[in-house]
Amino acid sequence: MSGIGPEGWIAWGGGCCPVPGDARVDVQLSAREGVGASPLENLWARDLNWRFNDDSGDIVAYRLTPPPTYVKRPFSLSQET
Repeated sequence: MSGIGPEGWIAWGGGCCPVPGDARVDVQLSAREGVGASPLENLWARDLNWRFNDDSGDIVAYRLTPPPTYVKRPFSLSQET
């Protein structure tokens, strides 16, 4: 396994789940490798097969799902007309 790459992706070579089971992760599968490949996003780590089976479903990279971004809006009790 190598270091953290662009956008937080970590190369994965198979084995035991590298994060807690209740972590949310994005994964790239071997069948989806390549330029512009779309990752599978916001999955429970415990629901994934982290071991290599030498097929198109093998995880080749993962990252923790970024937390949602909330926009704080000013609160007002008055209604503007």
